[in-house]
Amino acid sequence: SNSPIDSVNTTVTADSTTADIPLALASGTARDGVWSGTWTVNLPHTRIYGAKINVISGSTSDAVDLWFR
Repeated sequence: SNSPIDSVNTTVTADSTTADIPLALASGTARDGVWSGTWTVNLPHTRIYGAKINVISGSTSDAVDLWFR
């Protein structure tokens, strides 16, 4: 489907703590664009660190999980 993207955010997880970071449409359109954001990892983590990219389009959502050790 070629539905426009309504929003994109990243949920950052460090051990058992999370923080939500919104991303912004940096170029293009909601149908064909680049979403961008930056963050500094200030959350303490000793074992695991992850970032979940969440995409919302209308009533549909999708996500990609990235985990680091």
